[in-house]
Amino acid sequence: MIGVADPARMEFSAPLKYETETITDHLSSEFFGSFKSGDQMSSNRHSCVMIVVGEASGDLHAAKLVKAIRGKKPETFFFGIGGSEMKKAGVKILIDASLLAAVGVTESIFKLPVIIKGMRIVRRLLRDLRPDLLILVDFPDFNMRIAPEAKKL
Repeated sequence: MIGVADPARMEFSAPLKYETETITDHLSSEFFGSFKSGDQMSSNRHSCVMIVVGEASGDLHAAKLVKAIRGKKPETFFFGIGGSEMKKAGVKILIDASLLAAVGVTESIFKLPVIIKGMRIVRRLLRDLRPDLLILVDFPDFNMRIAPEAKKL
């Protein structure tokens, strides 16, 4: 099962209780006001960055990147898939990366339904929230499927 942020408290909770629509609605209203990231009226809004990480080392690197960006633009909003280091850096973690990470064929097959659900959530977030920037760190089997769809937006 995929754990996601509880839209009422924006804290990580597992298993998945909320559908993708609830997550995007909450993020959209809470952090983007009445307009989404791609809207023309967004000149006064803060930057929105989605990060997708699948491994502990990527979580550490992404957390350092978030801190560096926040040093230049502290109002930037970050959300996505990651771990504890990204969460400490202030990223709204919607899916814990450890739930999607798999080593070897057997574990990958076992986690396939969770991975597919995670891809569906990421696609929906990209389409609905249209972040200003998508950062894909490691996790090639997952991220190489997300990148072409993000490029189309």
